[in-house]
Amino acid sequence: MRSRRYHVPALIVLALLVYGGSSARAYGQPPSVEVPVPEVAQFEQQTVRVADQVGDTVVAISTEYTEEVGYAGVFPDDELGDEFTERFFEHFFGSGVIIDTDGYILTNEHVVSNADRITVKLPDGRDFEAEVLGSDVRTDLAVIKIPAEGLSAAVLGNSDDVEIGQWVMAVGNPFSFALEDSKPTVTTG
Repeated sequence: MRSRRYHVPALIVLALLVYGGSSARAYGQPPSVEVPVPEVAQFEQQTVRVADQVGDTVVAISTEYTEEVGYAGVFPDDELGDEFTERFFEHFFGSGVIIDTDGYILTNEHVVSNADRITVKLPDGRDFEAEVLGSDVRTDLAVIKIPAEGLSAAVLGNSDDVEIGQWVMAVGNPFSFALEDSKPTVTTG
């Protein structure tokens, strides 16, 4: 058991040696910034290019849910009595991508399921009320439609052509309703 006690400190020291870099760097100074290799710079440029290409097809989605809560018997002396109810409104935000210039949008099922109202905000600032055309809980996908014109649509690929281990990009814009002039967010991995 005594040898186990030294595993964690030994790993911490090893991590400090590996992360700490050269012994010439003084304690407390930040690590030097290295110039990215050409392949990394090219990858970054490609990521920016793809984000620019699909950015105008990414929409923000706001959903509103209404829940009525009854207070039957809570106020027996009140004239409202058993009739008193209160409505609570909740808003949720998500993203979607325009897949057809006729206003068809692909989003997550959990974003729009059981929503009383769905509002789509386009990258140009226009807002439209949407209707759910279909959804699938198992794949967490839904198709909604808005009555809009002048839309750009994303070009969809074929998932059969994707290999395990390939890099992918996720582009979204769930904060467009909260921020002025918001831009899509991009994640790669």
